[in-house]
Amino acid sequence: MPYQVQSHGADVLLLQFGLNDCNYWASDKGVPRVSRAAFIANLQEIIERGRRSGARAFVLNNNHPTSRTDIILPNTSITYEDSNRSYNQAVRDIAHTAGADVFFIDVEKVFLEELKKGGCAADFLLEDGLHLGARGHALYYEKVAPEIKVVIEGLLA
Repeated sequence: MPYQVQSHGADVLLLQFGLNDCNYWASDKGVPRVSRAAFIANLQEIIERGRRSGARAFVLNNNHPTSRTDIILPNTSITYEDSNRSYNQAVRDIAHTAGADVFFIDVEKVFLEELKKGGCAADFLLEDGLHLGARGHALYYEKVAPEIKVVIEGLLA
């Protein structure tokens, strides 16, 4: 952030959290890699630093669903997908209060709507049940790229 954005500036920032943020490792003893409160504060700080560095628009995405819905995370009572959904909701909440320069793309909703047509999350993921596979990347691009284009065209108008 300091080098790429703050020192060079950017007109548009695309923000999406990594799935490690909502993960729980056994060595963390029931605490997520990044607490939900710190996660929210981090995204808010990124937006504020971006604004102060001249960014005029922010595209804020949440994450796609995973297929990790059965195994309980270490020292918790939740699954990976439970945690992912919680952090996705945090992104929604931030997007709705962050200001008119923040544009939200509900990636989770895009994938869930596609799943209603048939199939399962694993159809879009690599074998690890987490990362997008070819079909997942194609859907992500098909739905996200046009939204980003609208934001950029709006700045150019």
